[in-house]
Amino acid sequence: GNTENYILGCDLDIADFNVEDYKSNVFSGKFNGNNYKIYSTEKDGGLRSSLFYKVENAFIENIIFSASDGAFAADANGIPEFNYLLIYYCIDSIVRNCISYWQPAFIARFNDKNFSVGGLIHYTNNSEIQNCINYGDLYIGNGAPIVDIAYQTNIINCKNYGNITGELKKNQ
Repeated sequence: GNTENYILGCDLDIADFNVEDYKSNVFSGKFNGNNYKIYSTEKDGGLRSSLFYKVENAFIENIIFSASDGAFAADANGIPEFNYLLIYYCIDSIVRNCISYWQPAFIARFNDKNFSVGGLIHYTNNSEIQNCINYGDLYIGNGAPIVDIAYQTNIINCKNYGNITGELKKNQ
């Protein structure tokens, strides 16, 4: 895994980001977004899953996560087709002071059905999520604006200001 430390020095367009290049990598370092914006100008958002696929023993902070207006693909009903997350798997890590303006904050399609994904983080285990905010609207099948699935995780002082629409479904 990557154990380096990074500090972002300017806004970053991830339009050419290739998700296949990073799925096998685990990030275990420190990433300070320095309150710069990570965004995409591509119509499909520039990624299919998340900025960090898996973080473990990592420290992620001060990221503003956003897409340009209309920078997502949608189906015929206007429902977005891809999910955009900061982190997909977050294990034994700290995430703090991160903000998502991504529109939509949630959506994923599998066999033409929505499935659960959080607005910032899909799955956490033994982690701490502090002072994170979601402003993105949430179309929800079964998910949450900050973290979708949290095991032994402290979620402290996090807020959602986005609209939540859709149908809540009981997990089968």
